[in-house]
Amino acid sequence: MTPGSSLALLILGIMSLVGLVFWFFKSQINKYVSALLAYKRRLTDTEQAAEDSTAATSS
Repeated sequence: MTPGSSLALLILGIMSLVGLVFWFFKSQINKYVSALLAYKRRLTDTEQAAEDSTAATSS
């Protein structure tokens, strides 16, 4: 194997590894963002329900 092809394969392998790591982190970040949005939505729904029940009892 020539030094040029060894270098090319090394660069290709490093780029593949970096791409795989970025893909993994992206998928993990998407999961955490989805969980955070669901949590915020649940908090908002709870606050809205509390406001509705307070408004219903005061009327």
